[in-house]
Amino acid sequence: MKQKRFLGMYCLGAMFAVALFGSSSVWARNSFSLPTANVFVSSTVDLNLTVDADDDIQGLIVAAALADGSIGDFTNVDVGPLTSGSGPASLGDGADQVVSTIVGGDAFVIGAVFDLNTLDNGGNPEVLSAGSSSVIAVLTFQAGSTDSVSSAVDFVDGVYSADGAQVGPAQVNIVVVGGMSFDSSEGLALNGGRLNVLPVPPGTYNVESDMGGPGDNNACVDVTLESGEGVQGFVVALGHDAKVSLASIPFPVTGSLIDGGAAEFVDKDIFANGGVVSVIMDFDAPYDNQTIDGIGGDRNVIATFCYDVVDDPDDRSDCDAEPPVEGSNTVADLTFIDFVLDNPAKENVSVINGTSNNVLLNHGTITFKAEPCVECVREHTFACGGELVSAQRCSDDNGSGGFALEGGGFNTDPSTPTNSGAPGPLSGKQGETVSVCFYYTSPPTGTVDESDPENQALDQDDIQGLSISAYYDEGLKCLNTWTVENTITEAVGADFINVDCQDDGPNGGGRLIVGILVDFLPPFDGQTLPPTLDFLKIICVDFQVSDDIPCDSVLCINFRDCSDSTEKPCIKNLISAMNQAISPRTFPCCVTVRYEPDFTRGDCNFSAELGMENMSVDISDPAAVISHLFLTGTWKFEPPCLDACDCNDDGRIDLADAVCILTFLFSNPNGSDLPSPGALMSGPDETEDKLDCAGNESCPDSLLFSTQ
Repeated sequence: MKQKRFLGMYCLGAMFAVALFGSSSVWARNSFSLPTANVFVSSTVDLNLTVDADDDIQGLIVAAALADGSIGDFTNVDVGPLTSGSGPASLGDGADQVVSTIVGGDAFVIGAVFDLNTLDNGGNPEVLSAGSSSVIAVLTFQAGSTDSVSSAVDFVDGVYSADGAQVGPAQVNIVVVGGMSFDSSEGLALNGGRLNVLPVPPGTYNVESDMGGPGDNNACVDVTLESGEGVQGFVVALGHDAKVSLASIPFPVTGSLIDGGAAEFVDKDIFANGGVVSVIMDFDAPYDNQTIDGIGGDRNVIATFCYDVVDDPDDRSDCDAEPPVEGSNTVADLTFIDFVLDNPAKENVSVINGTSNNVLLNHGTITFKAEPCVECVREHTFACGGELVSAQRCSDDNGSGGFALEGGGFNTDPSTPTNSGAPGPLSGKQGETVSVCFYYTSPPTGTVDESDPENQALDQDDIQGLSISAYYDEGLKCLNTWTVENTITEAVGADFINVDCQDDGPNGGGRLIVGILVDFLPPFDGQTLPPTLDFLKIICVDFQVSDDIPCDSVLCINFRDCSDSTEKPCIKNLISAMNQAISPRTFPCCVTVRYEPDFTRGDCNFSAELGMENMSVDISDPAAVISHLFLTGTWKFEPPCLDACDCNDDGRIDLADAVCILTFLFSNPNGSDLPSPGALMSGPDETEDKLDCAGNESCPDSLLFSTQ
């Protein structure tokens, strides 16, 4: 059995002297190639190192260097994914040994052996399959600060070692085919490249990534220009991948600086893989040097590209699946491409002072959102949650209402307000009481002759009463306190209301039973709950969140019928209409346990002891802010409560907060306090921002004050 050996960096040249396979091979045509690329001053560019081979490659060594090392440095060699004639491969995954080294920033050496152990691939030889333009490495080059310089990138033999310290043997560019190595004297072609460092351009193109609405098959994105000077014209060449097709390029762009036909020459072309917009602002007499003015560094729209999705995103229009099947969005890449689109091929440039200028290019995406599972509720339902929030209404040819459900829950879209809505979300802190409200819908059935016994079963819209059976998770405790204030139950004057909480554990969890009968006491006048396509509130019951439940927990209340006759009382979720029992469709709700710790404003090092908040802000706190912002290593301070460090309550931690604390301590003749909760007491943050009082923890179970 051939033993797998670890070969050191010094052995790259020697290891190819031994035939890796027993077979011999005739000479094949092989080449290494580097591209010519442009890069802006102080920017980076990636270069693809490629190989062409007429036969399978068993190993290789590549050594190349900048002719003029002063223009910048190689900063990274990535031997990641490559494409060969037989499909994807990787030097890192496919080779038994890979060495990649950058020598002084000016040169690089790469070596790979694909089969030191035939057992790795079930006894079959491992090779880099024959093919053209297979990417074997991606090189990152960082340009220097000198304007307008250029340097060749040449393959170099016998100069650079593979260890980076120039201690080992100098390497020669070779490929191993059929157990034999070939260098440039034996037919290996070495095609060097060139790097051109260009001045920083006067402008930038940006694809303003966007997305269509759920189920949309067409969507548009804007291309914006940033420039500090007046632009006399521009060319935008934007490519797209196969997931979309370019449908149109509207022009002029509504709301842009070239709206209203200000541009005197416009040419638009649509191709299978992209589109081109060419604009000249001052094309016709009188030539008054018309430009796109007033840009001043802001992003301003200069073109719009509208796309159709080729393959629709998975939809969820079939809502029968339980749970509904999630859809997947289609995301297409939009990339500025030079010298590819049109004939002659166009380059992305802006024209300033009569000169075409390369621009920085920020690519983007267009996203087509999956169509959600949507159905209209026009049936008897029970639901629970918070107070009603705006919800998407449904309608049909008859104009009847109802609410759209999305993915088994309520779609609470604030952009489509209604007179009522759907139950909103619930949340509460540890130990806090949360009011959970219960709702119903009952669609109207139209006029029914209630005197005819045979038609009585059809009259299901006048509700005589109802029963609710709901089970709640551990961490919630039902308090047996409830209210029907401002509910339909109160409005109709229900005669019988019963609420029974059955906690079955020390930390809560249990069952809630609600029974309501509208017309229970004389005079018996047939009072009922009305039919409704809107959610009407029945009752609100108080639940308490456990003191020791972890925050960010989600505690749910689920409607569930009694299924065991020994369970007393055995209650089901039912609606009574015209003496008939109807089982409604049910929608549960959940309480999210949130965390809102108390803190003292300005107490950045969080040194307060309980009851001593008015002594917690001192000279150590601005020092803590400075340490957090500017120091490194063991001196760097990580605040346990970011909100406390935000002295001026502007939603960020910066030098102004250190000044704010010092001003409060030493330049505060009026004795004014800091923003709520202030520096003299502790309390929760009343301002919405991205800071929290949990340090690096998103939601700790508790927060302890400590003395420092």
